[in-house]
Amino acid sequence: MAPSNSINRGPKAEETSLDTTLPANGMPILKKPNAILLHACRVGLRSLVLGYGLRAGVDLALKLLSVIRKRMKLVDALRASLFGEDAFRFALVVGGFGFIWKLVDNTLRLVRGVDDKLNGFIAGSLAGLSLLAEKQDRRIMWGQQLAVRAGETIFNSLRLSKTFHFPFASSLIFMLSSASIMYAYVMQPHTIPKSYYSFIVSTGPIPEDVLGMVRQNVRGVAIDPLAFVNAATKYHGTSHAVEYAKSMTSLPPAIPCELFHPSRDSHVLHWGWVFQKVLKKILPVYLALNVVPLAVLRMRDFFKRPMELSQRSLTNAFRSSVFLATFVSGYQAIVCIQRELIARNWLKSDSKYIYWWAGLLAASSVQIEHTGQRNNLAMYVLPRAMESLYTVLYQKKWMVQIKYFEVAMFSAAMGIILAYFQTEPDALGGIVNRILQRANVWVEDKKRGRLIAPIRDAHGRLEFSPIVKTPIDEST
Repeated sequence: MAPSNSINRGPKAEETSLDTTLPANGMPILKKPNAILLHACRVGLRSLVLGYGLRAGVDLALKLLSVIRKRMKLVDALRASLFGEDAFRFALVVGGFGFIWKLVDNTLRLVRGVDDKLNGFIAGSLAGLSLLAEKQDRRIMWGQQLAVRAGETIFNSLRLSKTFHFPFASSLIFMLSSASIMYAYVMQPHTIPKSYYSFIVSTGPIPEDVLGMVRQNVRGVAIDPLAFVNAATKYHGTSHAVEYAKSMTSLPPAIPCELFHPSRDSHVLHWGWVFQKVLKKILPVYLALNVVPLAVLRMRDFFKRPMELSQRSLTNAFRSSVFLATFVSGYQAIVCIQRELIARNWLKSDSKYIYWWAGLLAASSVQIEHTGQRNNLAMYVLPRAMESLYTVLYQKKWMVQIKYFEVAMFSAAMGIILAYFQTEPDALGGIVNRILQRANVWVEDKKRGRLIAPIRDAHGRLEFSPIVKTPIDEST
């Protein structure tokens, strides 16, 4: 006899293959080993194509910006994007992940006769080993990102079940993480990834050699006064900035704004210039990040609602660009104000802690973003703050290094994420759930349908069990 509708809300039995059994989450269980293997191969191949298209598409969109700015030839952009090592590595990761996930998960469902979190955890953990195809720096990045996403999933599950909830958690995590990162950017740049540090330096308005002077000055290291004059001259300083640099001693109370923005004597004008500089630089990047996933993962929806989705992508890109421009200019403004207080003798000298507090206050600009994006930003910066902390602790010999730890972290994280995705998908963060849902629909066999989200009662409890113990009567 077939399960009742309160338990089974999948496709009708007669619409499915006789080689399948319907669990409560709507995704049929394959009943023959050869069907499981062939299905895993099909999913793996589609996943490989999807991974290649995503990575090559994003790389091409970003490199086309360099072509437009005449920094790269079109043929070089096409060659690097479409035939580069990065695209093929990412394709192997995604393809291998899809193959192992479906192979192990469907095998466990058949052997165990149940469809629960354990299946998803084992399948996701083993599939996570496909990350070995990536370069080490990217393995670390993926391991960090997915680890915090797994933590977010557990937190969301507790919130949805009304077991535990902490409001404004995303904004607070982002602010505290940004504070640590901006402190590291000024005082301990070696504790954050080189690519991330380079991005902050290139996006921000303060030259790297001037940042070096700040580090030395805060630590009480004397600086050759001629270096101040050279910096003011090198960065097109005004006559006031150059003269001020000539009057500086080897150990001033703080590196002044005359070296932070020597070409502009006005603080306000400089803050405005920083805002427009960041906005102009980052807007094309956010446009690419919004448009490419839309084209790859939501092409059908785009053709149905082109104006709506285009407007949403443009709005999100502009909103995110305004947020980042506000963050950077706000950080600069706070540091400038501190310099003014020192110049007026309201503060004695520079302090390394001001750069932590400046990061915390500037990060409050995250409120410009919509709620979902605040959560994404928090999950993005948290791993970098944790890596900075880990590096500091490792330097103090309070931590040890473990080979391939990032792969183990990624595997465990994907185990947790897939365990919830297959049984409690509403607990996943918005962007993770959307990506997995879209990717799963794209790589899955169309006749198998898609996962059905569970229904919760007024107390947050699941109204049906995703576990199937009795197969459907196939004669119906």
